[in-house]
Amino acid sequence: MSQQTMRNNVQIIGDHKYKYRKFQVNPDYQDIDIPDGDPIRGEWIYKNYCAGCHDLDSEQLQGPSLRQVYMRKAGTRKGYRYYSSTMPSYHFYWTRNILDQFIENPEKTFPDTNMFFDGLRDSYDRACIIEYLHYLRAETDGAQRKLSRKII
Repeated sequence: MSQQTMRNNVQIIGDHKYKYRKFQVNPDYQDIDIPDGDPIRGEWIYKNYCAGCHDLDSEQLQGPSLRQVYMRKAGTRKGYRYYSSTMPSYHFYWTRNILDQFIENPEKTFPDTNMFFDGLRDSYDRACIIEYLHYLRAETDGAQRKLSRKII
C-alpha cells in the first residue's frame, strides 16, 4: 500500500496492515436502567446488610473484603474460591451492571454461590450500595473524598 492513498474520501497515511486485537465490550456501556445512588445511604445499607459477613479492611469474616471490589476481577481474592466454584471461570470484573445483578439476586447470578443473602430488590438501594463501593475504591486509590452529609 502506498504512503498516501485516497479511499472512500479517507486519506490513509503511512503503512497500514491489519492487526488483530482481543476486543471485549465493556458491560458498563450497555443501556441498563440503574438509577444514580447516594453513597451516604449506601454506607448505611452496607452496615445493615453486608458488614456481618464482609469487612472493609480485613479478610477475617466469611466473605471477602469489599473495599476494592468495584472493578476488581472476580474470584481473585485468596481463600474465597469456595464462594462460588464457577465465578473465577467467567473472567469478568465487578462493574456497576454486574454488581447490580448480583446484589439483586446472588443465587440467580451464580447458582452455586455460598452467599447467604436473598438480595436487595429495590433498585435505588442497589444503586446506593454500588455508589458506596465505587466511593471506597476511589478513596483507596487516592482520590480522598469525604462523606460530608448525614444519612437522612
